Amino acid sequence: MKRSRRWIIAIAVVVLLAAAALWYTRPLTLTELLGAEPARIHVVISRFDQAGGSQIRELNADWDQAPEATALAEELTVRRDLLNPVRSLFSPEATGSTTQAGDYNYLLSLTGREGDRVTLQWFVNQWSYETPGTSRYLPCSVSASRSGGELGDALWELSQPVESNS
Repeated sequence: MKRSRRWIIAIAVVVLLAAAALWYTRPLTLTELLGAEPARIHVVISRFDQAGGSQIRELNADWDQAPEATALAEELTVRRDLLNPVRSLFSPEATGSTTQAGDYNYLLSLTGREGDRVTLQWFVNQWSYETPGTSRYLPCSVSASRSGGELGDALWELSQPVESNS
């Protein structure tokens, strides 16, 4: 009788862990990651050139004043990586990627009315996100009707050049 009780407890724990994993990795919109209605959208985008340098553009607007940008943000669905709770316990890894002309690095941030912020980052070929609870970028996958590069093209067109301080 004691063995069957242990098996039942073990199976219940496995089922609970599986349910928690499915819940954590479920698809979420940026608004759901933020946990509130967005008040502002902020995009900073860099496009790399042949010489290894980059051009920078920016978009910073109230949520309801930038319909094209908010439509792009609303179509994105984020899936958090199952290992992120473990990764958040350790120091961030330093990773590097080789860039080529036309590659993008962009940050798409939504800010709520209470000041909370969620940021989605695309760097060359990899997605990551930061939420108020993480305070660092963690890997994720993103579903959208466009690829990361195509989304970069659309954000580039919506953004304005940033003036150089030099």
